[in-house]
Amino acid sequence: MKSKTYIIRNMVCQRCVEAVEEVFASMDLKDTKVELGVVETLIPDHFFEEALQEKLQNRGFDLVKSKEEILVEKTKAAIVKLVHLLEENPLLTNSVWLENELQENYQKISRNFSNETDTTLEKYLILHKIEKAKELIQYNQLSLEAIAYKLAYKSLSHFSKQFKEIEKISLSKFRKNLESKRKRLDDL
Repeated sequence: MKSKTYIIRNMVCQRCVEAVEEVFASMDLKDTKVELGVVETLIPDHFFEEALQEKLQNRGFDLVKSKEEILVEKTKAAIVKLVHLLEENPLLTNSVWLENELQENYQKISRNFSNETDTTLEKYLILHKIEKAKELIQYNQLSLEAIAYKLAYKSLSHFSKQFKEIEKISLSKFRKNLESKRKRLDDL
């Protein structure tokens, strides 16, 4: 048995973690630790990675191979954690938080993300913040000011402007029309 770390594409929520845990359990891989985008496990010497790849793909996931792809997937997982999973936004800038989380220079993270995806890191982060905002608005438990603060916007006007730019609808109209569609995180 040897220790192996896999980076998994398209893991964006707790249900994804549970689905990947099921895949690894179905392959009788013991001592498996699964987090967003990362799996650490012990694999036997006779292990066939192709079978794992196929089972993951059947569930909508994929193994990441190159160093650049791995950094992108770790970055995506970190953004999901920052925007969707942390109860309170850290008192650090997003760039400093990402550097600390990924143990990489922000310029490297950002450049790699842009080179490997169809968008910039900043745009990707904004899309996630807007989706989280839509979720919080639909819960109707926080004021727009509180949502802006929770998502680390400097002001309600900045939040409002970004929301309208992305969604093509004002915050107040969105709040009135709660049937507006949210996007799945893996579609961002």
